[in-house]
Amino acid sequence: MDIAPFAHVVTSAADRNEGTRSNRVQEFHPDDIYLEQPVPRQTDGTYEVPIWTENRACIGLTWAERRFLREVGLVFPEGQTPPKADNVTVQYWTGESHWQGKWVDADGKFTQDGNQWTFRFGGGQGASIPSTGTEKIRWIWPSKPIRVQALTAISRSRNEKQAITLESEPGYDEEVATIEAYNGHFPAQGDQEKGFKTRWDLSQPKTLDVVCTSAMPWKTDRTVLNFSTPRGAFAVSMEDILNKGGVFVQDFGILASPAKKAVSLKEYKKSLDSRKKVLDQVREMPDQTFEAAFKAVHNPIQNLGPMMLSLACDNWKFAAHREGMIEFDIAPDDPHQSWGSWQPKYRMHLIVENRDDTKTKRFLEGEWLPIPVTVQTCDNGITIAHKTFVAPLGEPLELSPWSYTKPLCLALYTVENPTSGDLAFKMGYEFSSTQAVELKLEKKDGGIALIQGSRVIAFLRAATIPDSAFTISGARVDISHPLASGQKVELLAAIPGWEFSAQESIPAIHTDEMEQATRKYWEERLSESTQIDIPDPLLSNIIRASQVHCMLAARRDPTDGTIAAWIASDRYGPLESEAHSIVLGMSRLGHEKFAQGSLDYFIKKYNPQGFLTTGYTLMGTGWHLWTLAEHFDLWRRDGWLSKNASEITRVCRWIAEQTRKTRRPELDPAEFPEMGLFPPGVAADWNRFAYRFALQGHFSAGLTNVGRILAAIGDPNAASLQQEGENFRQSILKAYQWSIARTPAVQLKDGVFVPASPSILYCFGPTGDIFPGEDGNRSWCYDVELGSHHLVPTGVIDPGSPEVDWMIHHLEDNQFLASGMGDYPGEKSQADWFNLGGFSKVQPYYTRIADVYALRDEVKPFIRSYFQCDPQPGFPGEPFLLGAFPQHRPGTRHMRPGGFCPKPEQYLSKMMAMNYGWPHLSPRTGWMMGRKLP
Repeated sequence: MDIAPFAHVVTSAADRNEGTRSNRVQEFHPDDIYLEQPVPRQTDGTYEVPIWTENRACIGLTWAERRFLREVGLVFPEGQTPPKADNVTVQYWTGESHWQGKWVDADGKFTQDGNQWTFRFGGGQGASIPSTGTEKIRWIWPSKPIRVQALTAISRSRNEKQAITLESEPGYDEEVATIEAYNGHFPAQGDQEKGFKTRWDLSQPKTLDVVCTSAMPWKTDRTVLNFSTPRGAFAVSMEDILNKGGVFVQDFGILASPAKKAVSLKEYKKSLDSRKKVLDQVREMPDQTFEAAFKAVHNPIQNLGPMMLSLACDNWKFAAHREGMIEFDIAPDDPHQSWGSWQPKYRMHLIVENRDDTKTKRFLEGEWLPIPVTVQTCDNGITIAHKTFVAPLGEPLELSPWSYTKPLCLALYTVENPTSGDLAFKMGYEFSSTQAVELKLEKKDGGIALIQGSRVIAFLRAATIPDSAFTISGARVDISHPLASGQKVELLAAIPGWEFSAQESIPAIHTDEMEQATRKYWEERLSESTQIDIPDPLLSNIIRASQVHCMLAARRDPTDGTIAAWIASDRYGPLESEAHSIVLGMSRLGHEKFAQGSLDYFIKKYNPQGFLTTGYTLMGTGWHLWTLAEHFDLWRRDGWLSKNASEITRVCRWIAEQTRKTRRPELDPAEFPEMGLFPPGVAADWNRFAYRFALQGHFSAGLTNVGRILAAIGDPNAASLQQEGENFRQSILKAYQWSIARTPAVQLKDGVFVPASPSILYCFGPTGDIFPGEDGNRSWCYDVELGSHHLVPTGVIDPGSPEVDWMIHHLEDNQFLASGMGDYPGEKSQADWFNLGGFSKVQPYYTRIADVYALRDEVKPFIRSYFQCDPQPGFPGEPFLLGAFPQHRPGTRHMRPGGFCPKPEQYLSKMMAMNYGWPHLSPRTGWMMGRKLP
């Protein structure tokens, strides 16, 4: 198939081979947004080839997607002497995206036949084109001004002619639809000439011949029919028409079926009688319960990870492992690092002889406090219970009153013989370091101190065990002691979170007092927040533990006390994007100091250019502003906003200026829908630059909502920012509608098709099909976690619109039931669609489906999604949501709150605040929830 008609004819600087000069966290250079310029077709149908430096002509083709080419050609006008084919170069584009990459000279065979040049890649095998295809090709040769009649590009796809039948439901007799073929054409038929467009009078069925591509492993060449009607536009793929027995787009009342097996609209609809969409069934069923959701969603492997411990937002961190190991460092953690992660250099290993791991139990003191208790059982019946926590010793710090001068990590051990006979127990401790340092244990002040140089970095005490039971060897101590029936002994391990000199005496530790002080400390932290009373104790404790976890993971800037809201306890720091899930969730649950301290942390990081990044994305700039506006709505601190208004306005002006970079008056908006959008970029890990609708929505929400809150304090910049925000929103809407009109509709569980919900402009299909294997084979999830549904909570699309209906049905019927990253295979989710649907399967905290249901006042679906997101990291009787769970898949060691943890409070408070106000009584669940206002 010649796919040149589906490309832009362009030119580009012949002496420039490299793409954009900007990386993922730099402002896009205005000259890099449109690396090529369109070459307009002249009135006589030819193209005038632009001449660049050194009299080099350049003309080429760009496609929306990567193509697999066999050969390309140039046809010169009849009557014009073709130029000599000397020094002709054909180049293809290779790289991560339209903007990230470079031009490479192609290998192949060049021929000239009369007025046509042909270049066949790699001797006909396409060897010089990357296996992933190319988005662009160009011809460069020395020339004087010259014209080209046509450009050709033959793909490796095969053609076939198929006939389809079109039928419309009654009621649209006055309408005429325009149908345009993409990657295909309509052959000459009757009085109709060969072409790419045709018209259809909806009052009559129509049989239509289509030259389309045959089935192939890559989807970028598949033939799509774009329908435009007075009621809107949508697209269907020939592949779906031929392979699925027809495509019925119910919202437009149009059926397309293969002519060989044509079915009437009446017959097709009758075949769907017994089928239902997932959401339709959810709305008919009883409310989901947390117990059922937990049982289905929770994976026991998530019980086994470590738990981070510290004081709230403190930089001294400790990790308590299930088997008893404690990891720590002898210096406070750096709060600012984004990627270096917490790397503790010291370990205290608990050695238990003949331990039976199958009998190990772990739970939280008080069922939510950051005081994990592990009970281990030895083969002979002896039990060892160890309880670990960080106690607030010393004095509160002036800039950070939640932090203390002497945070002390305590591990309390109770060894008991519950049997009827006398037994001996054997256990020990061994200390190690990842550094080349000397560690030694020595007896000191009635205990055993671990010495490194001039410091005590840990100490042990066991008042009820005689010295003779201890054997010290280097950095290891072994304990052997008899226990009578019913007898118990206690041991203590302490790790100071400050510089403890070896010359100092080891202080007396009153463990009961320390535990009570720790309990009081955390109760005070939560007493400052929203008080929620619900009848389900597990869910209630998850909500409490979520808040605690966010404070455990966070760090503080010691220079000013602002809070670095880490998005993973031990892996990733305060990323400018994901951190705002935590900030907003904590703000909504009444943690004003935490939220405002976190926002202040980011405000001071605005760079001179006018945006925010900690090294991950630019999208976080918009996310931050949006969160800041919602925080202001909750707390209405006019003085705080006024103090920061000039800086916040500067960042908003920067966003507005970026949107102007994509506006080019010489371009046709119908052909270049990106005009008025924020320049292409990334939204998460995937490094491909693109016009992502989630990214656009976050910037739009930030700009629009800051304009709104500035108006609330009478700021003179408010009106202009609100207008910029509205202009931006309209540009996003136009681009999104343009994409819907060109992206094939998707089939739902009830058999009908709905128009697509594209996540990326110029991606005419699922991202996993168009960009297979990218981002570690996770490209497909960017339609879900960072899909177009983000346009709803960001305020771009009305939640009650048909577009949102299409989004949520596609998510529920297809994307939420697809295989995730290990935990949730598609077959299992499909079989148990009620309990395993309703949430995404890679990084569900990104997905805002519960927000969408809240905005639509959809109580049943909201409860189901809310409950089924929560149990993924949680586990009964273990420190759920406190740092011991895998972020992506089983076996990974991510202690991550980034949106998992604030989700209960974030979603629940949003549902009530937006739709019901405080307090709210739900007649379905009987929950009474009230907020203690400050």
